[in-house]
Amino acid sequence: SRAVILLYHRVIDIKYDPFGMAVGPQHFRAHMEYLKNHFRVISLAELVLRLKQGRLLNKSVVITFDDGYVDNYKYARPILKSLQIPATFFVSSSLINTKKELWWDRLTRVFDPRRTLPAYLKLRINDHNFKLKVCTGDQKKELFLVIHSILKRLPLQEINTAVGFLERWAKLKKPQRTKQRTMNEHELRKIAAIDLFDIGVHTSHHVVLSYLSPILQRKEILQSKERLESVIHSPIKLFSYPFGLKNDYSVNTIRLLKNCGFNASCSNFAGIVTLGSNQYELPRVRILNWDLQIFKKVISFFLSSRAIVSSLRSSQYVF
Repeated sequence: SRAVILLYHRVIDIKYDPFGMAVGPQHFRAHMEYLKNHFRVISLAELVLRLKQGRLLNKSVVITFDDGYVDNYKYARPILKSLQIPATFFVSSSLINTKKELWWDRLTRVFDPRRTLPAYLKLRINDHNFKLKVCTGDQKKELFLVIHSILKRLPLQEINTAVGFLERWAKLKKPQRTKQRTMNEHELRKIAAIDLFDIGVHTSHHVVLSYLSPILQRKEILQSKERLESVIHSPIKLFSYPFGLKNDYSVNTIRLLKNCGFNASCSNFAGIVTLGSNQYELPRVRILNWDLQIFKKVISFFLSSRAIVSSLRSSQYVF
């Protein structure tokens, strides 16, 4: 028996999406209708319970979302509700009730290819010095990816300092981009009130846990858990790792999750769930803005016997 957990981030049409985080509402509805008609779509909580009981449903599918963007509420929620499809929404809690953007969205705005940037950049991040001319779109994208990969491993204060410097360097004003915000308390409560949906923890500040001490990891995990539980007035037992590859969390992280009362945690490397899966390292298949034909092929592959060999060969594989 095998199951697959799908990972979405955003359900919205946006013009510049360098990480492929957004799935358009039309594609998302087509994905959900196909799953509804051809598979058993179950909640993550039910999947975890079946793993414990040793009675996994063959070819079952679970829907999850990471980060907690407001478009999950505006566009994904009504589609899922109309089709009666369960889902889990993992939320980073530090920006609840604010209009602030997550740091990588601020960075994306700086290096948007439609933007004209100053010709020269001099920047020091940690031990990395950047002295270069910023010219073509390809160079801007490469610089964006390099800076992002460095920043994600730094303390939040250093991330915000670097991004703030880059915003000033690019001469950006700071409009309230409400499409980029995370859900507020009212929206989270509305989602949690629907029996189909669960809220999960995704840390307070969306940090790489493996780069933190056990004390700081515990703080990131527990602060977010307590904040979200105070909003939805219900205990939370599900977690997903920020970024979520093998080196983004540690054995200590898993131990902390168990001690903090979590029943399971989702990663971000692709694979299938079987009765032998570790419930604190559940693989997920990241879904991009695919049309229905590509989506069908991806689902068919992961629920076929070929996926067993593939997932064992490359635990770091990400779509």
